[in-house]
Amino acid sequence: MDVKVEEISELTRKVTITLPGDQVKVKLDEAFSKLQKESKMKGFRRGKVPRSVIVKSYKPQVEAEVGEKLVQESYFDIIEKQELDPVVHPEILEPSFNDDGTFTYVAQIDVRPAFDLTDYKGIEVEKPDSTVEEAAVDFEISTMQREMAALKSVEERSAEMGDVVMKRVEIDSKLRRALENGDFYLQYQPLMDAKRQCIVAAEALIRWKDEELGMVSPEDFVPLAEESGLIVEIGDWVLDTALTDVKKWREHFEHKDFYIAINLSSRQFRGKDMVKKIADSLKRHELPGSCLELEITERLLMKDVPHVVSILTQFKEMDIRLSIDDFGTGYSSLSYLKRFPFDVLKIDKAFINDLADNPDDRALCDAIIAMAHSLGLSVIAEGVENKEQYDFLDQRGVEIIQGYYVSAPMVNDDFLKFIAISEWIETTV
Repeated sequence: MDVKVEEISELTRKVTITLPGDQVKVKLDEAFSKLQKESKMKGFRRGKVPRSVIVKSYKPQVEAEVGEKLVQESYFDIIEKQELDPVVHPEILEPSFNDDGTFTYVAQIDVRPAFDLTDYKGIEVEKPDSTVEEAAVDFEISTMQREMAALKSVEERSAEMGDVVMKRVEIDSKLRRALENGDFYLQYQPLMDAKRQCIVAAEALIRWKDEELGMVSPEDFVPLAEESGLIVEIGDWVLDTALTDVKKWREHFEHKDFYIAINLSSRQFRGKDMVKKIADSLKRHELPGSCLELEITERLLMKDVPHVVSILTQFKEMDIRLSIDDFGTGYSSLSYLKRFPFDVLKIDKAFINDLADNPDDRALCDAIIAMAHSLGLSVIAEGVENKEQYDFLDQRGVEIIQGYYVSAPMVNDDFLKFIAISEWIETTV
């Protein structure tokens, strides 16, 4: 175990700990073996789950659990070796598994000399009749109780993990067959121009209904598809299906500028020939780039910035709209907004939900909208569910409204009817 201590202040230390690969491998092997045994005991359909499947699908979750255990087990050794006892409020930062098999984490620690009562002069005495000595002892006991509670929470999560793993194994085993069997389908949620109050576009949302599992939430299967790489094939299917449908929308309705918004995953974006693939799809469907809006999450922008800028610039040259999805949930900053050629900023629904009751959310929305407009970006607000939210956003110049206030997501046939009715209302009101 390699331990490096950096003094931040007189009573604060930054400790960087690297655990050797052989120790980490033993813990990971134990965790994977445990999952495999639990799968057999719970009567998985095939009677067993190959370790390779578990490693492939659940490595991030297992690493998170093992990482916590490694932190807890090495923590007391660090304290003893560095003579930092007792420790108050340890804060674990940046735990990570390294490519060479080692495990590293950083702990920021407030330290005190070993049980010198002069260091307890400022502590709160919860019991009025307590002496300083008794208060100091209570203080140390409460610190130990917090540490033991943390250990217990790890054990409880481990007990719950078996059921979660079984569900993930079953979903993972069905994912590829779902794509091959045509079990995926798209729903479209309308995007409404706030000023004109007419439908101008829709976001494509993937859905999966399995014969045995029923409706499977995208929150459950999309991360698995990302891990396995299948998200690239699923994304190709989404793009082709959505362009087929938007072609019909443009042919059958007066609005020839309808467009479709599609989420791009990290794997898709960084995949080989992504720009050419989208260009070929548009050409095959005889559609201009303006019929497509690509939604890209903030986190995707933080690595290999020159490459990202190059890809986005090529999309812009094709007249494709570019949108920052779920803005405010990642690493938001003006600096990167100015570096990338975006057209649209999409406010995450987490900031919309409590607009009526939360002044902080209102202030954040005000700031985000003003910032976006100052940079020449239009704004989409997602998750808008009532008129009060709509009025707030409309008054501040938000261009596009998305959410149940406009409509729930719907399959293509229902979306066509919705557009027809909306057009009729628009021409008669």
